[in-house]
Amino acid sequence: MRIPMYVDITGFKVLILGGGYEATKKAKRFIKYGPLITVYSLEFTDELIQMANNKSINLIKGDVREIDRVEELIIQSDLIIYTVPNLNDIEKRIKDICVKHKKLHILSTNAALTQVAMPVETELHGLKFTVYSAGKSTLVAILALREIEKCLKPKKYLSTLLEAMYHLKTYMKERGVPYKTRMKMYRELIEDKELMRLALDGNVDEAIKYVRMRVDRLVE
Repeated sequence: MRIPMYVDITGFKVLILGGGYEATKKAKRFIKYGPLITVYSLEFTDELIQMANNKSINLIKGDVREIDRVEELIIQSDLIIYTVPNLNDIEKRIKDICVKHKKLHILSTNAALTQVAMPVETELHGLKFTVYSAGKSTLVAILALREIEKCLKPKKYLSTLLEAMYHLKTYMKERGVPYKTRMKMYRELIEDKELMRLALDGNVDEAIKYVRMRVDRLVE
């Protein structure tokens, strides 16, 4: 049973087993988040070699069937991504090693057995959206994500409302508003017609002033 969650991978050591198209795709996706990435494979794509030349990733030449060597690398890593196709026995052994050492692991070749899944994602108006097909079809998930983008892209008021509600949260904490009162205020203001009007107008400054005024009234 999998649940959606976002994990802070700051300082993570990511080990990618395999050096082909799927490994390249995963390396490119992770690299923008700043973890230390090592790719272990007998061969590497030109893109991976270029990333290594730019010192973005580290390449180690080796065979995933050298289990003892792979296990040493797994022990030194926080997240393991397996991308080598058609080696089912090796894939299972890699998974067992990850479980033994309590390492997060992605099996790109086996959606049914993977521990961690990576859905396709996008960001709109300061909000992140993901679509997960449970391994059935990433292409369909991408199409669904495009539909979400088309639907939400015109809804620019969401960005203003998000900033106002975030300011509300931080300002109430600064003013020492009790937890239960804060929860009540969130629910009230998300339905507040004046705040929504300001959000629809795209007036961030006025929206922030409005929520501050509501908090000031509350604590007076």
